[in-house]
Formats: sequence, C-alpha cells, structure tokens
Amino acid sequence: TAVALDPLADNEASGRAEVVVREDGSRVVQVDLDAPPLDDGYYELWLIDSAVVGMVPLGMVHPGTQEFELPPDLDLTQFPIVDVSVEPLDGVPTHSGVSVARGELES
Repeated sequence: TAVALDPLADNEASGRAEVVVREDGSRVVQVDLDAPPLDDGYYELWLIDSAVVGMVPLGMVHPGTQEFELPPDLDLTQFPIVDVSVEPLDGVPTHSGVSVARGELES
C-alpha cells in the first residue's frame, strides 16, 4: 500500500510512503521524503490514529529514502495516518504539533 505525503499549510515537504511486507513476514514503511534541510530541528515519522489522538513514533526521517521497521503487532487499520513532523531539539519525545506532510493508508 503506497500513499502520497501531501504538504500541510505552507510547508514545502512532500513525498510518499509505502508499507512493504518482507519475506519473513516483517513489515517496513518505506518513506521517500522531499523536504528542505532544517537548521534547528529534525523531521520525525509517525503513525497516527483516525481521531489524531493516538500516535506511534517511528523515528527520525531525513530527506531521501529510508525504511522504518513496524512493530509486529501494530494494526495499521488503527493507525492509518502517516505523518511527518518538525521536532525541536528539546528532548521532548512527544509530537511537536507541527506537521509538514501527511497521508492516509488505505486498509
């Protein structure tokens, strides 16, 4: 399942994400991010539920193509929104509230 990551508001970030099932049954999200470099923060990849309340952080994402391992028991129908946020270098692990690109996986 592939999904376009569309820019939010006036952001220049975009890309695509695809869930790939490997031969051993494990799943990864392949992300191709097109985004400007950040001077004082970083991009982070999230899976978010439809109510935009529950969030699963997948890790720091850089412009270009990367893979993120999915937890084996994670139900993607519960967390269908792929979100890229800008996070400040403040040591706070929660979502900054600043999303720059987002797309929704089809179940």
